[in-house]
Amino acid sequence: MRSPNTPKPTLIPPHLKRNMNDTPTPSRGFTSEFWFGQMVVVICTIVGIYLAATLGFSKAVDLTLLQSDRNTYYLANSFQGEIDSNLSEIGTFLTEHGDAPFMPDNASIKLNHFVFDTMQFAESTMELPPAVINGVSTFYLEAGEIMTQLNAKQLNKQSGFTRLQTLIDELKADELPKLNQTVSTLKQKLADAGITP
Repeated sequence: MRSPNTPKPTLIPPHLKRNMNDTPTPSRGFTSEFWFGQMVVVICTIVGIYLAATLGFSKAVDLTLLQSDRNTYYLANSFQGEIDSNLSEIGTFLTEHGDAPFMPDNASIKLNHFVFDTMQFAESTMELPPAVINGVSTFYLEAGEIMTQLNAKQLNKQSGFTRLQTLIDELKADELPKLNQTVSTLKQKLADAGITP
C-alpha cells in the first residue's frame, strides 16, 4: 500500500522515451556538411598561417638586405672620400717638392687611415670588392715605406717620387674605378628601394 505522501510516478509520453540500448555516440548529430566545413576551416587556417609566415620572412630578409646595402654604401662612400683625400695629399706633396734637387728635411705626408683602420671592425667591409681592399692596403703600405726611406735618405728623391706617382696611377686605374662602381651601384639600389642615401 502506498503512503499518501509518496509522489505519483511521472508518465513520459512514448515519443519522448529513449531506448536504453540507444546510447549516444560522438558523431551523433554531426552531418557530413559539418565535417566538410570543419576541414575547410582547418585547411584555410594552415594555408593562411603558411602564407603569412612566408611573406613575413620574405619581408624580414628584404629589410635585412636593405640595411646591409645601406651600411655598405656609407662605408664605401667614406672609404672613397678618404682615398681621394690621401691621393690629393700625396699629389700636393709631389708638386710642392718635385723641383727640389734633394728631399727636404722633415718633409713628410700625413695620410688619413681612420676609415681604413675602422673597416676591420665593420661587418660591411666584406661586402666591398676584395681587390679594392687589398689594393688600398698595398698602396698605404708601399707609400709609407717609400716615405720612410725618403726621410731617412735611403732612397733617391727622384726615384721615390717616381714610385709614389706610379702607385697613385695604378690605384686610380685599377682599384678606384671598382670602388666608384660599387658606390654607384649601391646608391642606385637604395634609391630604387625609396631610401635616399
